[in-house]
Amino acid sequence: MDEQLKRQIEKRKAEAREKKIREKAGVIARGLGQDDSRRYGRDEITEFLYDEKPFEIKHYLALSSEGRGKILGRSISVKFNGKEVYEVSGINIKSYILGEWEKLFNDLYERAIPEEEKREVVVREQNEIKRKDEKARERMKWGL
Repeated sequence: MDEQLKRQIEKRKAEAREKKIREKAGVIARGLGQDDSRRYGRDEITEFLYDEKPFEIKHYLALSSEGRGKILGRSISVKFNGKEVYEVSGINIKSYILGEWEKLFNDLYERAIPEEEKREVVVREQNEIKRKDEKARERMKWGL
């Protein structure tokens, strides 16, 4: 790859980071999308999918419970009218195409913020219940 192309790609990646496309896509997918969480042994796989024309937004996260929530994998993709316009895997931006989709995307993000905040409250409450249940099991197990 020539140097000019590398610079252009790095500039495009910087634009995506500045516009917080990854963060916004995550809020949309988690706030407005469907949650498909499942466990495989001690690992937890979570995929949120927002699929409402013209967007398809996926947020994938794999966590290991052995490493106290160690992230095994993470990716986000945004399709607009069936065409991939943004993709990130881990922290590496794989593609970002500027276009008309960004205005609609930002409007969708604004709509998703309150839903994401509600979801976070529920998740915190569920985690607190899990923590209390785990503590109670440990006490019972040791007769304390």
